[in-house]
Amino acid sequence: MLWCRITHLWLHENIIHGHLWYYLTYQYTDLRSLYWRGVLMRIAVAGATGCVGSRLVPRLLSAGHTITALVRDASAPRSASLVSDPDVQVIEGDLLTPAGVDECCHNADTAVYLVHSLGSGPNYVDRDRRAATAFARAASAADIDRVVYLGGLGDVDGNGDDHLHSRRAVESVLGADRYDYRLTTVRAGVVIGANSLSFQLMRQCAARAPIAPVPPAINTPCQPIAIADVVQYLTTIINNGTTAEVIEVGAPHARPYADLLRVVADALETRFTVHVVPGMPLPAAALGLAAVTDVSYQTISPLVESLSTPAVISDPKPATTLDVEPVSFETAVDEVLRPTETPMTSKAKPWQLQIAWTSVRHGFMKVLSAHCLVSRSRTPLQSESSLSFSRQRCLSLQHWTITRLLRLSEVLQFYLQH
Repeated sequence: MLWCRITHLWLHENIIHGHLWYYLTYQYTDLRSLYWRGVLMRIAVAGATGCVGSRLVPRLLSAGHTITALVRDASAPRSASLVSDPDVQVIEGDLLTPAGVDECCHNADTAVYLVHSLGSGPNYVDRDRRAATAFARAASAADIDRVVYLGGLGDVDGNGDDHLHSRRAVESVLGADRYDYRLTTVRAGVVIGANSLSFQLMRQCAARAPIAPVPPAINTPCQPIAIADVVQYLTTIINNGTTAEVIEVGAPHARPYADLLRVVADALETRFTVHVVPGMPLPAAALGLAAVTDVSYQTISPLVESLSTPAVISDPKPATTLDVEPVSFETAVDEVLRPTETPMTSKAKPWQLQIAWTSVRHGFMKVLSAHCLVSRSRTPLQSESSLSFSRQRCLSLQHWTITRLLRLSEVLQFYLQH
């Protein structure tokens, strides 16, 4: 009886008046409110292994939602985290077939569409439309209440840029009147993230080329956004059931693309100069980027063409209601580079690679020279092993130079054939 009395007093003090009641009442307020409002959902995600999707899925899982992810290959390394999570149902499929799309959307309350075919070939615009059509039909047939789509930022009226037109075409397909669900489009510009294609191009260009001849379109204003802010916007929209049709998001202030390159170069601590060449065509800039980076010309070309279109927010009001404060571009770059990245060309190194490259007015670009400068601080008493190591390093850099020259010839050949 004594133990029963002690247990009764403990429960009374800790559950009714004590810390346990506080814990149950306040520690999970957001999660319990989602349950009480009936908005814990099963969410179908297309593009769950991409740059944005791989970060969005954990946020949605932490909010209590259940995820159904559509992937092409469940055995791929990037799908491992999805397969191992018990709250994620992984469906193998292809939006172009479209196998597995109906199964992915089955019993889902909300769908998130993060798919874009840029880099898959010259017919990516047609593939984007076909994939969006297949997903829209499956979502409508499954009685999904709402679809959230991550599109591109920028005014495409009167612009011939296929990249942004493809984003708008997907938006039109998903928002067609014949489908029963509601569509919310989040339009974002350049996404600053470790796996972002645009940021990879800026980082490699600023790290590998001491000077970048660029067209006047490099001074077009844009509003980039950190990957963490994109995920926060999408998570808030899904959790709060935002009813706005279009939400434009970006950094607090617009700035030219040239400034983005300079900021990345400063963060990498590299010597980098942007040189504007009047009258330089955009294909020439794409050739230069393809020669100095690891990305193919057919992937770079649509991105470079979009430089002529201002990627700025035209209506900031819908985004301000979401209580998300996007960080500046400098902060976004620091957050990406700080954990894993180090300057690719350090001032402390006894050698450095210099690649001098230029362009003529009509866009034919070639590498003029690439050579290794061994530090002059080497003393006469330095060991032969150290000298051999320096020679080996120079030989490796010469091999890198030859590889770049071969890649440039491939890019030029592809450009002339197409």
